[in-house]
Amino acid sequence: MRLVLPLIVLGSMLSLPATAADTRDDVTNAIVMVAVRGKVANGTTVERNGTGFVVGTSRNVVTANHVVATPPEGWAKTDFGLADVTVVIRFRDQQTGLLTEIRRASVQKSVPDKDSALLEFEGLPRRGLSTCPAAEADKVGTQLNVAGILNSEGTDVPRLELNVGVLNEGQPEDGKLRRLSAQTRSGFSGGPVFLVENQDNWRLVGVLKGGQSVGISSESFFTPASELRNFVLGACAVACRDPSHGVERYDRDMLGPRTESDWLRGGSTSEGFCGSLRSSEMNSHPGEDISIENHGNVDQRFFTGWRDGSYIVRESQYKFYCQLRYRSGPTFKLALTDKCPLPPNPEKLPN
Repeated sequence: MRLVLPLIVLGSMLSLPATAADTRDDVTNAIVMVAVRGKVANGTTVERNGTGFVVGTSRNVVTANHVVATPPEGWAKTDFGLADVTVVIRFRDQQTGLLTEIRRASVQKSVPDKDSALLEFEGLPRRGLSTCPAAEADKVGTQLNVAGILNSEGTDVPRLELNVGVLNEGQPEDGKLRRLSAQTRSGFSGGPVFLVENQDNWRLVGVLKGGQSVGISSESFFTPASELRNFVLGACAVACRDPSHGVERYDRDMLGPRTESDWLRGGSTSEGFCGSLRSSEMNSHPGEDISIENHGNVDQRFFTGWRDGSYIVRESQYKFYCQLRYRSGPTFKLALTDKCPLPPNPEKLPN
């Protein structure tokens, strides 16, 4: 007996400094088919297919919980007392482009009320979708793309479909779900929803929850990515301010008066005069950032006279000017770097 579940969209993940966008190739490589085969305790056979996507660079896949959920009666037991169920992930083969690479997987976390689940597959990690920083689509009419893997029939190899629609409602009326005019079909449950810019800048905004046909139009539902944070997706790092990011502004930023020196002879320079003045001002204004803003010669003249009473000399005399800038109360630039502390993630959820 084949069990076909309603199309469902899980809340997406996402949340880019720059840049947490994926290319179309990244997207097609990250999206996977999730297949469940098992026996229920009452003897019923279960065959479920859904869609999912690899998160970050990891061995984790996010999908719809109803694709992998345990039946109310529970799974039957094998001779070894284990649940009689197998979960596999089908990946896109890099050579053929077909979903022919298969790995076994296990359910690491299940969140029924958000219809989301986190799987872990065997083998080496793979590159998946970027989820940070989070993207949001809440303006009605925004074009969105949905991705899903259609249930295959017979010996057909399952294939990925990318369909286009627009956001029908910015403020959800059905709990946290949002409506989308894109066609979804059996097997799309758990597929990602994207905001696409320039055709090669794909940003995850949600996960497909379900769909229905109304006359000749299609309507689908998705959960925003923000709804999965701290459930199956880890929180995104928050931008912070640090001296290494540079100064954005100062609370006090004042250009001081122009100060002129007396007449100086010989090798004196405006830099020397300004440096001495700056040092004196820094001692008088502790905690302030004082810099040399402008400096140069005000005037130059020649002095002619006796030296040591023996001969006539001709020497240059200079008068310098200097202008200092006084700054205090710096506010550093907001940036997202390794200087910023990561948010708590006790369950080590992927992002």
